[in-house]
Amino acid sequence: MLLAAKVACGKENETMGQGNGKSALVVGAGVAGLSAAIELVKAGWQVKILEASSRSGGRIWTDRSLGIPVDMGAAWLHGAGGGNPLVELFQKAGLGHFVSDSDNLALFQKGEEISDALYETLDEAYEEWMEEARSMKRRAKKGESMQSVLDEIPETGFVKKGLRWYFASDVEIELAADAEELSLKYWDEDEAFGGEEWIPRKGYGTLIDYLAQGLDIEFNAAVSSVAKTARGVLLRAGEKKYEADIAIITTSVGVLQSETIKFEHGLTDARRSALQRMKMGTMMKTVLEFPDSFWPEVHRMGLPAGGDPILEFWNLEPVHGKPVLVALCAGREARRLEKVSDRELQSVVMEHIRGMFGKTPEPRRMLRTRWHSSPLTRGAYSMIAAGSSLDDHAALGKADDDRIFFAGEACSEQYTSTVHGAILSGRQAARAARKA
Repeated sequence: MLLAAKVACGKENETMGQGNGKSALVVGAGVAGLSAAIELVKAGWQVKILEASSRSGGRIWTDRSLGIPVDMGAAWLHGAGGGNPLVELFQKAGLGHFVSDSDNLALFQKGEEISDALYETLDEAYEEWMEEARSMKRRAKKGESMQSVLDEIPETGFVKKGLRWYFASDVEIELAADAEELSLKYWDEDEAFGGEEWIPRKGYGTLIDYLAQGLDIEFNAAVSSVAKTARGVLLRAGEKKYEADIAIITTSVGVLQSETIKFEHGLTDARRSALQRMKMGTMMKTVLEFPDSFWPEVHRMGLPAGGDPILEFWNLEPVHGKPVLVALCAGREARRLEKVSDRELQSVVMEHIRGMFGKTPEPRRMLRTRWHSSPLTRGAYSMIAAGSSLDDHAALGKADDDRIFFAGEACSEQYTSTVHGAILSGRQAARAARKA
């Protein structure tokens, strides 16, 4: 099937002038793919997006079944200061925002919140420990993992458990991986925008709907092969064939590593080598809706003595006005919990909740994620793995071909693992394609 023209009509996707006769296929309707397509459509290209699933968004997925928008994938805007492209998009799409404050925290022990004195002890001990971790990072070898830091955890008793929870929250859950998976040498090397952390009040799905306006997206089109032809590229999805001048691939690292998409002319040595070292992280979300709230008016909560899995709870009541908690879990335990039944998962999460608050009502409804188990994602987002580096992310996204380009959060050397990184990567790939 030859790529057919379709004129974009959405506000973000208005065609600039007449078509230039050039065509592109974009694999994946996540935020990187949509951003790449928009750039090309504005330049007068004919663009078709091939999406393997039945919806746009990729690892952005807003569930509205509880009567509020709950982001089951990407959920934050990291750094609302100058330069973040999401700030302008939030305004254009009318998402609204809630300022999220990770310091607005309550930790519990034996059914009660810990004392101010214990918070102070934990904060001081954690800062000292992280200062030592930064010193270890400066001396670290490329293959060394963050487990080296965890092995040096100081203190004893509850303070040790509190420090372990802080580490899980700040490092493992944020990066969607266990300490043993994460690079120590390249920990905290990627760049970040300054400013507030935002939660989109209308959900990230509203942004996806805005970006997708007028774009030609074919759903349930799982690409199985990518080949070069005498004039351009040929992609296969099921029984269909698609031809265009160029292709932009925006699938996740996990999908690329699975080799479910065959690149007939192979990948460059640098890209193939990078993929061998890179890893996808696993973030699991369990969302519980209750009849009423029984927790304090804070943004996040935790039970340091709760054991495995280590869970971090975020309170959605200040955001949406409904008694909903979101439990985050990462790494090995997240992969294990993806496989258990709904009943068992709810029991695990409720054990932590009752450890914090004692006797509590049963939740009305529960939502859950399975990003690692899904063959369309094979993880939540990429990490800087032990043995890898930001150079591998740069190699994955490098424009080293005149017809096949790559984009996505893992292709962003500066802003890996973020929505804004995916957007900027998509735009960069489109610019490279235009120059090719």
